[in-house]
Amino acid sequence: MGTAWIVTLGIGTILLGLIMFLAMQRNRKHESPEELARTDAGTREIYAREDAEEHRRDDGVER
Repeated sequence: MGTAWIVTLGIGTILLGLIMFLAMQRNRKHESPEELARTDAGTREIYAREDAEEHRRDDGVER
């Protein structure tokens, strides 16, 4: 039983590594500079909107 466990563990580890490698390769994007600039601008816009909402909530709170 010990040998079967070791073999199963080894195969499972190799399989997990292979799946993770393939997932990383699939998720890797080849974005153009224009796409990167657009996503960065969108991120900055979302952060600015969230900060404005947070400041509006904090304005009504007395400390």
